[in-house]
Amino acid sequence: MKHLGLRARILLITSAFLLVTNIALGTALTRQSQKAMKTQIDERMLDVVKTAAVMLDGDVLEHLSAEDKYAPEYQAVVNTLNRFRDNINLAYIYCVRDMGNKSFVFTIDSDAVDPAEFGSPVAYTDALYNASLGIPSVDDKPYEDRWGRFYSAYSPVYTSEGKVGGVVAVDFEASWYMSHLNQNTLTTIIACVLSLSVSIGLTLFMTRQFSSRIEQINANLSDLESDMLELYRNSPLIKQLKDEVIPQECSPCPRAHLCKGGAKCLTYAVTLRQSGRGYRHMLSRRSERHGANAGGSPVSLP
Repeated sequence: MKHLGLRARILLITSAFLLVTNIALGTALTRQSQKAMKTQIDERMLDVVKTAAVMLDGDVLEHLSAEDKYAPEYQAVVNTLNRFRDNINLAYIYCVRDMGNKSFVFTIDSDAVDPAEFGSPVAYTDALYNASLGIPSVDDKPYEDRWGRFYSAYSPVYTSEGKVGGVVAVDFEASWYMSHLNQNTLTTIIACVLSLSVSIGLTLFMTRQFSSRIEQINANLSDLESDMLELYRNSPLIKQLKDEVIPQECSPCPRAHLCKGGAKCLTYAVTLRQSGRGYRHMLSRRSERHGANAGGSPVSLP
């Protein structure tokens, strides 16, 4: 990185910061979006299954047997389930009976192609167990059985005595569930990429402006350096400062040999001129002081 120019380093550091920030923000937005979407999907699944539960008779479900397949009560339940299956985008809808000890079996399956047999076991999930306790629930994670991979919603069906006479279950394909869960993910990713591109573009523009100002300052400093060098080489005053010969007017000063040719004294003179006191005034005071210390008269200056 030490071989990179200032503009490249600024752009690289800023781009890295923006990339990390966008990834973090995109991840947070995606998770939040998925969480909100999961809540909506679960609520929709619960609405479907609870509506179906209201339309079923818990007293019938509690006492159904395999021999009742052609009974009017059995067919009424099948017809109700078929109406949901035909009008709602779901995979399967069926009824389940709790056999105790977290064991569940099919009672009525409305699927016309490959229905589950009455009394065959149902894949256990925590959501199914909660429904058997009277709590409508949706699977938190998919499960698999011989029909495929699903997320399911379950709702208790109550008897006239207020007991759970059975459970109605609605299966949704796991692929359908995940596609809806992730439908905003692509939008979030595109938004983050666009945000990153715009940010990098603005950074590049600002870096160019900053670099142009730096280059202009460097050019001005280079011109100033040239002017200072020219002044150093051609100024008569600086030539005197560099002169190793002690000026004649400095000879009365007992410290003239310490000024290295009068350079220090001349420097003081320039400073005092700028403050309005003058070079001769400074030397006059020094000469008077020297004369007083020596018991003589002040040295006259030209």
